[in-house]
Amino acid sequence: MDPNAKYEIRNTKYNPPSRENKYSRFPLDNTQYTNSQNMNYENVLADYPKNGIRVDPPNVASYNWPITWSGAASAGLIVFGTLLALSSGGAGLGAAYISVGTLLPLFWNSDVAGPTDRTWQYLISQGNSLELGQTITPDGIKPIIEGQLQGLYEGFNNFNYFFKNWENKRDDPKAKADVVAYFRSTHDAIIRSMPSFSLKGYEIVSLPVYTSAALLHLVLLRQGVSYANEWGLSRSAGDAYKVILKERINEYINHCQTTYQTGLKKLKEDPRPGTWLYFSDYRREYTLSVLNLVATFRYFDIDKYPSNLKWKPQITEKIHIPTRSTSDILPGFPDSKTMENKLTPTLSLFTRLTQITFYTSSVFRPVLPDIKILSQIQTSHSYTGGNPAKSITTGWSNASTENFGSAVINSNYRINKCKYHQIISGDLPEYGINYMELSFIGPTSYTFPVSVGGPIVDTKAFTVPPPIPELPIEKLPPVEYILSDFTTMQLYPIRNDNIYNFSWALESNNNVIEGGDYITQIPAVRGDFLDGEVKEGPGHTGGPVVVLNSLRSKVSITCRVSSNAANKNLSMNIRYASKSESTITLSVGNRSGGGILENTNADLDRIDIPYENFKSKNFEIGSLPVGVVIVTIMNTSPEKLLIDQLEFFIKN
Repeated sequence: MDPNAKYEIRNTKYNPPSRENKYSRFPLDNTQYTNSQNMNYENVLADYPKNGIRVDPPNVASYNWPITWSGAASAGLIVFGTLLALSSGGAGLGAAYISVGTLLPLFWNSDVAGPTDRTWQYLISQGNSLELGQTITPDGIKPIIEGQLQGLYEGFNNFNYFFKNWENKRDDPKAKADVVAYFRSTHDAIIRSMPSFSLKGYEIVSLPVYTSAALLHLVLLRQGVSYANEWGLSRSAGDAYKVILKERINEYINHCQTTYQTGLKKLKEDPRPGTWLYFSDYRREYTLSVLNLVATFRYFDIDKYPSNLKWKPQITEKIHIPTRSTSDILPGFPDSKTMENKLTPTLSLFTRLTQITFYTSSVFRPVLPDIKILSQIQTSHSYTGGNPAKSITTGWSNASTENFGSAVINSNYRINKCKYHQIISGDLPEYGINYMELSFIGPTSYTFPVSVGGPIVDTKAFTVPPPIPELPIEKLPPVEYILSDFTTMQLYPIRNDNIYNFSWALESNNNVIEGGDYITQIPAVRGDFLDGEVKEGPGHTGGPVVVLNSLRSKVSITCRVSSNAANKNLSMNIRYASKSESTITLSVGNRSGGGILENTNADLDRIDIPYENFKSKNFEIGSLPVGVVIVTIMNTSPEKLLIDQLEFFIKN
């Protein structure tokens, strides 16, 4: 590397004002990937789609349903990670730096950007292979979508150019007039374009494009509302755009989460054998490219989340990655309901994986020698506050079943990658796993091998990395997923074929109330005790939610008060939904109280509860000492009450 060039940033399009010469021109100069060490920002962004954002979970090329990450899912993770990093100050910045200029190189990253750019092509084609009954093709609606994207690129690019021009000439009347004109024209253009991303009969398959376009629109609107006064817009004009921003947050959230659920239901109820595999692929892919982004939309409400404060959505939605088996394509493959009940972990309070115990069983083969496979798995967990949760056992056993070891995951370690060897017949996996390697990260990194023993047989190795881009941009911490659950079930008893599921969850802040200029969000499902239920949440909650049943149903959440938050005037919001006016009792440490929660008119039996049917109730907490504090919310009403999350911040 040229040491004289290391701290230069040149040839970098859409450079946000925060990136001055103190940041390295070579964002990956310390990476383990030698070929990337001398790449400047422009090359990194251009190179992401072909090198950085693809990861390779198990893939059997000759299968009808190859398991691969799509470019759209990986691109969604990069956008999501950038939003988290900037909004939480991960680059020493904050929410004010989420701008059109920040996102432009993530969506349009080629030298000649437009609708044929790789990122948009990934998003356009993502749903084509998911058996949704809808496809985007060149002789169908693809030219319509591409035509609208071309116009949007020109609008956003021009706006960004004139915004940066105004930043350098803030008192120049022409610079102000130009940026306002391009803000308005770009806003009008995207209003006209959005219907083309949800054409009737193609709403599900085009949802990734719609979601990304909606994100760009919200960013544009928030940017305009933030600078309205400096641009010289009248107060009424600025207020009008703020109303439009709030309306669009509501509209985009509701469309995305309802359309996602429509596709999920369509695949789950499909009676054809093996449809669960499409269901699983759809859930995994659209969680990454749709739901994760939708979970950030509400934070663009500038009244609730002003630009001078930092926030970081706490996502609790898990990513499930099943393995494959020869039985996938045989008659008798279990239906989707059976697969979900036996293989996907049941919704519960969020837990951390603390131990995996492995059991092996012998499998009879008529001609060849018997073999041993991983037939049963027992996992132990703890709640976010540290209390132990119940162990879960999945799989099957027979007279030959025996325990062959455990992997203990200490509190300062986590598993970030799994590699397994599956017995094969030709190129097809069958029977099950007979060797594994678990990659641990923490104070040190090491690999934990798991071998079931038995005779030597043909196997094929597969790697299951978490769903993260492998080349994070400097100063933007990566989206870090860790292994959260590991389950198995027997697919086809006559053949003794097993299928396994690896579930990944995002690292959390462990319920630390951060103080300072942070709004700390703590999802209710990160509690330690629940006398109630956990149900799937709508897209804007970022994961499951807690349901407090009538009369004395409660949830307790262990939080940790940081030194920055201690002895300050703390305030707390409870975000909730209800079908009638509700009353609660609330205790925070040794303080107790309660209050009335306004009716939000929510249908709590729905999954996609509309955004407008959630409200927040504020409670003044006051000063708390450093250390652990337990927050308990009890429903004292005759009707159910849904709790999404707590938000802590220092008042004034």
